[in-house]
Amino acid sequence: MISFAAEGDSLCIDSKRATNIAIILNELVTIGLKHGFRNKLFGRLRFSIRKEPGMYALMEFSDNGEGFPGGFDVHKNANIGLKIVNDMVKEDLNGSMQMSSAEGAQVRIRFRL
Repeated sequence: MISFAAEGDSLCIDSKRATNIAIILNELVTIGLKHGFRNKLFGRLRFSIRKEPGMYALMEFSDNGEGFPGGFDVHKNANIGLKIVNDMVKEDLNGSMQMSSAEGAQVRIRFRL
């Protein structure tokens, strides 16, 4: 069984940005389910979005699955879905994305509101 938890602040954003965030979240959930829990029966997916000072938002997605492989580089090693997420963050949200592995995969996306 995989559990999913979501939490966050109330944000006022236009429909295009909301659509981009939904597509990004959908892709991260799909990647987490497909790759993060291959050898596990139980797991957890978490999503949060928070306001930050200076009209920024921080979106975080994590799982407690297998995490990213050592030396993982989104430009060299990512599947097409993660490359699309990275491109959408940069081009559509004008944001930045950081990825790490510690007890699973973590993705942090910061963008201006």
